[in-house]
Amino acid sequence: MEGGTTPLARTRATRHPAHPHPVFAPDGSAVLFNDLGEDGTLSITRVDVGAGRNRRVSS
Repeated sequence: MEGGTTPLARTRATRHPAHPHPVFAPDGSAVLFNDLGEDGTLSITRVDVGAGRNRRVSS
């Protein structure tokens, strides 16, 4: 998709201190960010860049 963007993930975390704070893994293979679960629990979610799969890694 030339000139466009493709979101890796969406989050319910939109306000400080829970807004996403995305960070790339040192090897560039994933992005980790703050996320809010449906129950309002803050967690860290990992998105594998190549595959686009989301995985909650903490709660």
